[in-house]
Formats: sequence, structure tokens, C-alpha cells
Amino acid sequence: MTSSMYVPGELADIEKVLVDVGTGYYIEKTVPEAREFYKRKEAFLNEGLSNLAKTITQKRKNLQGTVAAKACRRPRKGAQRLRS
Repeated sequence: MTSSMYVPGELADIEKVLVDVGTGYYIEKTVPEAREFYKRKEAFLNEGLSNLAKTITQKRKNLQGTVAAKACRRPRKGAQRLRS
């Protein structure tokens, strides 16, 4: 997130708005253009969130597999290893 601050207000010109496009840059757009911009941005963020959730799920599975494999190789307390 950014350090932007949002406050209620009234638009002097209801035909155009300033759109925060990131890193301190703003562009002037019509209201329909601004809505479309934010719809695309929301879709982009949702796609990234979905991909991140899939990655986290896969990483957790990998971790569980690693922990299980390590537990199988580690002798339990009080158990003796068999020598061949």
C-alpha cells in the first residue's frame, strides 16, 4: 500500500478526475476512463492474489513433504537403530 491519504471532498469539475497511477504520479481522466482504469487494476491485483495463494499452497505442501521425509529418517527417542 501507499502512504496516500484520502479525505472526503467535492469535485469542482465532475467531468474529469485525477487518477493515482503510482509512485506519486497522477493523470487526468474522464470518469468513465477512471472507472475502466480501476477495473483493470482490480482484475490485475486479483489475478496476482490468486497466483500468490496458489504459490503459498504449493510451498506449504512442499514443506509438509520435507518435514514428513525428515521425520521418517530421524529415529524416535528410545528407539535403537538397526545395524546391517
